[in-house]
Amino acid sequence: MYEGFTRVPLASYKYSEAWASLRGIDRGHSARGVIAQELHHVDSLGIHVGVSNYEDGAFSLDQMFKVDKQGLVLDLIGALQAKHMCYTSSCSDGSLTARTATSWASETADLKTGISSDGNSGSVYMITGAARASGACTLNTGHACRVNNLVCSSGTGTGGLGGRMCFAAGGGKYHGAATLAFAGVGSLAGGTARIEAGGGGVVVLSAVIRWQRDV
Repeated sequence: MYEGFTRVPLASYKYSEAWASLRGIDRGHSARGVIAQELHHVDSLGIHVGVSNYEDGAFSLDQMFKVDKQGLVLDLIGALQAKHMCYTSSCSDGSLTARTATSWASETADLKTGISSDGNSGSVYMITGAARASGACTLNTGHACRVNNLVCSSGTGTGGLGGRMCFAAGGGKYHGAATLAFAGVGSLAGGTARIEAGGGGVVVLSAVIRWQRDV
């Protein structure tokens, strides 16, 4: 039902002279709403369109499309409530929160750009705002009895090179930030921290350069 509402465009229109005269409407008045003929072709919303012959005094029209606007509004409220049960978002005090519904098994949250038929797909950015002290950007899996993997990977190239994987720490005016890779701690054995190059590639570990002012 919700998806049906997203496919209906709003329209601005004016009434015909005959209809405006019959209903006592200013002929130059511009109305905003939905077109019944367009709504009729939306499967989940077509039930709100009636088609019948209309006659009122000197005005008559065969196959007149009429929209049940009250039923449409009630279904829209129901669709928004159903959407809220699956996905919620809120914004307060400058903070944005978006999450899937809480249930016995939480659903998946996908963040992706659209598929491009000819050219590049869009980019996805997660960046904290510029400030005197910027906020942290954290990506982690949730706490659980059995925690799943956190995977960061670039795509595989079908007609050339694969995408690069880059982890870069920022540089400061006097000191550069460190790039750290930690293995998890377990009560029996800790995890292994590994950096490997695929397909005969080379692993490059640069030396740490320390700058010291002469005394």
